[in-house]
Amino acid sequence: MSRPSRHRIGNLPLELTSFVGRRREVIEAKRLLSVTRLVTMTGTGGVGKTRLALRVATEVARAFDDGVWIVDLSELKDGSSLVAAVSDIIGLTVQPDADPEDRLAEYLATWAVLLVLDCCEQLVAAAAALCTIILRRCTRVRILATSRQVLGLAGEAVFQVPPLAVPGEHPSTLQGTSRYEAVRLPPWSGHP
Repeated sequence: MSRPSRHRIGNLPLELTSFVGRRREVIEAKRLLSVTRLVTMTGTGGVGKTRLALRVATEVARAFDDGVWIVDLSELKDGSSLVAAVSDIIGLTVQPDADPEDRLAEYLATWAVLLVLDCCEQLVAAAAALCTIILRRCTRVRILATSRQVLGLAGEAVFQVPPLAVPGEHPSTLQGTSRYEAVRLPPWSGHP
C-alpha cells in the first residue's frame, strides 16, 4: 500500500536557527490574529518584525486549510507591482484583459489562508488598498503585515514589536546576562 502524498501548502520557510525569546509577543500576536483579520506588526528597522511574524505564522499554520503565504515586499519598487507579487506567490496567473485586484479577490474568495505581507513600509498606500479589497471580499483570509508604520485601516490591530531585552550598562555577573534575550541570540548567519 502506498503512502498518501504529503505536500506543504503555502511557502512558509523552515527555520534554520533557533527562535529565542519573545514568548509574550508570540502569544499576543496569536491572540490578535484570532480576533481580527488584519494584524500589523510595527517597529524600527532590525527589531525583528519579520522573524516574529514568521514564528507566529508557523504556530498558527494549522488553522489555515489553504496554507500560509509569505510575500516579501522589500524588493518592490512601487505599489503597482504589489498585486502581481501576491498573485505570483499564490500561483495565480492573471489574464491581461482582467482586472488584477478583482481576479486576486475572486481567486482567494474561498480560501482559508494567512497572507503575511512583509516590509509594507515602502508601499503603505498600495498595501492598505490591497488589504481593504481582500478583507472585504475574502472572508476566510487573514493578513499579518510587517511595517515600520501602520496601514491605517479600520479593524487593523497594531502590534508594536519591542526590542529584545539587553543587560544594563554594568551587569552584575556574566552568568546573569543569559536571562536577556538579545544575549542568547545565535551568531548572525545573514538570513532571517
